[in-house]
Amino acid sequence: MGFLDTLLLCEISKERKMVRLSRFNPSERKRKSMLILEHRIQEAIESNAESLDLSALQLNEIPETILQLKQLKSLTIAGNYIKKLPSFLAELPNLIHLDISNNQLSDTKNLRVITTLLTLQTLNLSKNNLKGVPKSINQLTQLTDIDLSYNDIRRLSNSIGQLTNLQRLKLRANKIKRLPLLVTNLKNLTVLDCAYNGLTILPDTVGQMLNLILLDLTANRLTKVPSSIGELKKLTELKVGGNVLIELPCSIGELSNLQVIDLSSTKLKSLPDAFEKLQNLNSIDYSNNALDYFPASILNLTNLTEL
Repeated sequence: MGFLDTLLLCEISKERKMVRLSRFNPSERKRKSMLILEHRIQEAIESNAESLDLSALQLNEIPETILQLKQLKSLTIAGNYIKKLPSFLAELPNLIHLDISNNQLSDTKNLRVITTLLTLQTLNLSKNNLKGVPKSINQLTQLTDIDLSYNDIRRLSNSIGQLTNLQRLKLRANKIKRLPLLVTNLKNLTVLDCAYNGLTILPDTVGQMLNLILLDLTANRLTKVPSSIGELKKLTELKVGGNVLIELPCSIGELSNLQVIDLSSTKLKSLPDAFEKLQNLNSIDYSNNALDYFPASILNLTNLTEL
């Protein structure tokens, strides 16, 4: 093996002024990860830090030494190999942000420890192997953001509809066929991302989520959109491409703030005349469709720049 093949490339960390080796064998990588782990926790203890990032350190478990950081408000443990959450996590009563994305969590019951963290505002559990979330999730009444994307979730409990402060709910790339009916109780929701699931129907009361700005339903199995969608006056982006839609409700013309609509890869053959009311629309994607014609009134949409 030549010199260039064995040379370890070093990169200086801008934040911590640490040297990180970018090429080494697995045992050396593990040793370096443990050194970085110890350094970050010790540094956080000494500085009385409110934020701790333990991402991508090959961790199999969360170190108990973080309990020395009672003032911790933000904990990021993304990109590790954690399969189980420890009960002592409940002893961090001031956590506001928790990111455990891209790990190996699969036990729904084990997530109950998270529901004791009553001050949580943002929770990222994306890219795990979760089949669901515990009903006790409704105890996290301060949550504004929850990301459950890229899991194996097939069903959500109605208890999620009790998170009335929730503003962003991300369920992308799961196996959900129906949303819980009470999800429409989330009156403060601005972003609902349900793309790449198996949704066959939407709650008829979807129009109750009056603060929705983005609704992403890409690549599901929807055959129709409820007429109540016309009540979403604040909606600026609607994505329904990749479904089996045959028609759109006339009420879609009531979406006065709509700017972007994705209708690609559906079975639509025509658009309702009500489209002429969408005066703020600037982009329509209708690629890979069977549309026979557009209403002539679409030519009156002066803000339309992408068709």
